[in-house]
Amino acid sequence: MTRLGVRPNRVAEIAQAGEPLAPVGCSQLDTWVLLRQTKFTPCRAICVAYFGGIRPKRTLVACYGSVLRRLVEALVKFRVQAANSRAKRTENGLIGDDEQMSKESVVIRPVTNVADARKLEEIQSLTWGMSEIEVLPGRFLHAMHFNGACLLGAYDGADLIGFVFGLLGTVQGLDDRIDQVAAARLQMYSAIMGVMPDYQGTGVGYRLKVAQREFALRIGVRLITWTYDPLEGRNGYLNIRKLGVVCNQYERDFHGEVGGINAGLPTDRFYVEWWVTSHRAKGRLAARRPPLTLDNYMSGGAVIVNRADRDDSDFVTPPAAFERVHSRFALVEIPNSIQKIKEQDMELAGNWRTHTRDLFEYYFAQNYLLTDFVRFEDSGGFWRSYYVLTLGNS
Repeated sequence: MTRLGVRPNRVAEIAQAGEPLAPVGCSQLDTWVLLRQTKFTPCRAICVAYFGGIRPKRTLVACYGSVLRRLVEALVKFRVQAANSRAKRTENGLIGDDEQMSKESVVIRPVTNVADARKLEEIQSLTWGMSEIEVLPGRFLHAMHFNGACLLGAYDGADLIGFVFGLLGTVQGLDDRIDQVAAARLQMYSAIMGVMPDYQGTGVGYRLKVAQREFALRIGVRLITWTYDPLEGRNGYLNIRKLGVVCNQYERDFHGEVGGINAGLPTDRFYVEWWVTSHRAKGRLAARRPPLTLDNYMSGGAVIVNRADRDDSDFVTPPAAFERVHSRFALVEIPNSIQKIKEQDMELAGNWRTHTRDLFEYYFAQNYLLTDFVRFEDSGGFWRSYYVLTLGNS
């Protein structure tokens, strides 16, 4: 194996010279992702066998050793660039809610007393800009927890800095069915989550949802549902990409007229499903595979159905109409920050609401399912956000 010039425990040495950050090692999966985009089938076999611990035949190594080395060098360079990009994104505060390092001092535990439950009113106000009449009263949350609802708090020492609240409901679409056992139709509805502004972007929201999943598993509930604004890309990244929820249901103006950060637009919502025992949820939480990129999807035949332009204020603008395709994957762009657009151009924000409403309702009716969310920085330094729709069970 020495004629290849690399060994499994020293792959990183290839890229040490001249690189600003020490690279991470290559895994078998990383190698396969890279090789999927090449046409050298024998080289794929060598790399997968080599990194998987299987010794390839000497003849193959002799014939394709130089090609393999170049592929490994390219892979390590790619990983270094990704690490540098991640460092830059963290420095600029652009990492999603669950990507930055969570504060070690924060502990997730049940909110068990009424005094702490009342503190949740302030968290709701600061997170969502809710008025006093819109917040869920602390005494109500305390009573729900006393009767078995899921009320989990994020504590930094004695300070309560975040929470998630869920209660049991019944699965939709079973009105005509009679069950002798109530558990056959139970689900948890996650009604609200909030994190204090100073702690947003530190992973607290992600940890609260993971703890909520553990609560559901303990009581034997397989499904957690909730709603969120389709135009809130940060929530889309957390829910779809990191947690592994799916969605094929769009609800128009779900909450009616509200205040706070949701004011100004119809409260359209995705109704998402988190099947907490599914392979999807387990795989996303374990991060077994690297996230697929926009290029990965495009090389797999995905089609961008609403190519957006950029206006004079550098905001993305929706096209006049979206494409109606029947490909395995459809990519839907949304603004990176709808809140910034609302602050400066409410008409444009309204155009995005109408555009995405029509688009998602159409594709959901065509048996598409929301399965992934992709974010990246383009060549111009602007952040782009895309939902991934998958046809049927593909």
